[in-house]
Amino acid sequence: MAATIFYGAGEYARVNLTCWRDSGLNPVCFVDRDEKKHYTKFPGTEIEILPLSEAISRYPDYKIYISVSPENAVAVHNHLLESGVSKERIDFAGGGAFYKGCHMLSTGYFSILQTSLGIKFRACCCPQGPFTFTTSKDKDDLIHELLKCEEIAQELMDKHRNNESCVCDGCANLIDGYYSTKRRIQKLVPDGVYRGERCNVSCIYCNAKGILKNSKDENYFSYDEILDIVGEHIPDNVTLLPGAGEFFFSPNKEKIYEIMKNKNWHGLFLTNGLIFDKEAADMMRQRKASIDISIDAGTRETFAKIKSVNYWDKLLANLEKYAQTGGYIQLKYIFLENINDNKTEIDGFFDVAVKYASAVKIAADMVDMKKRSTPLSENCRDMMKYFIETAKNKEIPLRVDWRVFDYDKELCDELKQALASC
Repeated sequence: MAATIFYGAGEYARVNLTCWRDSGLNPVCFVDRDEKKHYTKFPGTEIEILPLSEAISRYPDYKIYISVSPENAVAVHNHLLESGVSKERIDFAGGGAFYKGCHMLSTGYFSILQTSLGIKFRACCCPQGPFTFTTSKDKDDLIHELLKCEEIAQELMDKHRNNESCVCDGCANLIDGYYSTKRRIQKLVPDGVYRGERCNVSCIYCNAKGILKNSKDENYFSYDEILDIVGEHIPDNVTLLPGAGEFFFSPNKEKIYEIMKNKNWHGLFLTNGLIFDKEAADMMRQRKASIDISIDAGTRETFAKIKSVNYWDKLLANLEKYAQTGGYIQLKYIFLENINDNKTEIDGFFDVAVKYASAVKIAADMVDMKKRSTPLSENCRDMMKYFIETAKNKEIPLRVDWRVFDYDKELCDELKQALASC
């Protein structure tokens, strides 16, 4: 096994350490910027966490493998270069190459979008990205389109790595980073309409209200039907992100759980947090699931206005129970102009995040984004930057849902600059 230094002693490293060791990497120490971790042991091991300077001094010839998530790896890469580490000495524990690529493509995002017109397979989240479409409900036809979509995705990844022009040019998701060179489905997103899907709230920004009303139509597939069809061609150990509606309120939930167990799939459950699901909590305890909760507010009044229900206390009670599992909790803040784009709401949101969140995510109202011909207000843009700065000050990992900002390159650049300054 190759003796190495790992940079990044957080959740991503904890989840992947066994896999990295199996691939032949043997960390003699971890490095982390969090001074509170220095001279402690990495969780579940006897491996010491050191400041960068001391790790370099002790092991001057060892390679440094970045052990943070791919979207955060470029910041660590640049920090190491600025600290005098040669680029030949730097690598990424997750493998791959350093180039301007797409996180969605390289981490194996795969969406199955069902509409009244047919089935669309997408290999990334952007409208201009790779996709195939069929009106057929024949199993063989669906599999053919699935495999065709994956071929297109691999071709695009090759173009990114070789810095060739393609349909992705100008996309906000194209950024420098470490990316895999071979496409493999890892994140499965059944999206759109599925028979029987429903929700327990009525968010003012929801774009699924109409299709949920029609989801009892027998012409639609149910979740379990579509997963049974494509499941034979989807690898084990993928992460499933159930789509439209509130998954914990879904009549298909138990069937989906059974499929996940049989396929050894992990779950990333997108939820409003108003239902405590015991099976999901058990999966979180076993590190087989995580949850993503859209809170979008920091006060009970604004939460009620956005969600159309006054269940703030229930949300906090469920967050407390989910947090007790020790599992990963991401809290999302969808910016809505003149509703939650102010410091009172953001500060209140972070009061909750400090107690319960493993990470926070910033997004914007996708429904209005599609209709918008003018940029977001200056105040809203400033509050997004304030959100980023607050996450940094609170030392909470931050993610940005770039796909909802893709229409405004200037805003993307402003947010990336804000992130870089943090």
